[in-house]
Amino acid sequence: MMRHLAVAAIVLVVAAGCGSSGHPETFNEQSTDLSAEEQARYGISDASIPVELRNWMEGCVAGAGDPPSVSNPARSCRCSFDKIVTFLLDFSAGATEEERQRIAFESFADLDDAAEDADPFQTQVREIIENCNA
Repeated sequence: MMRHLAVAAIVLVVAAGCGSSGHPETFNEQSTDLSAEEQARYGISDASIPVELRNWMEGCVAGAGDPPSVSNPARSCRCSFDKIVTFLLDFSAGATEEERQRIAFESFADLDDAAEDADPFQTQVREIIENCNA
């Protein structure tokens, strides 16, 4: 069941995670406001967050099912988003900070295209999600 959530999270939320107006190149270029209800549902104290994080949380928490397939979907989803972004930033460690941010963002946006691939990159992303669900 956790593997199902990992695959569902990649397929469902990555496409939505980058679906915003404009053409951002980094995670912090566009932000969105959360209602008090959304802050509570997603376990996020900030009222304004990056659009990609909001979309990830929406899709991931919904993808956990009703009843959820993990004990704390909001915690698992936030964990996976943060660790995937960190992994992508680390992957481009030799670049300048601006290039790292751009490369990580582009790689995150490309996750939906690669979700069906069996390459090591997708394996690592699935492992991150599964570890956050544990």
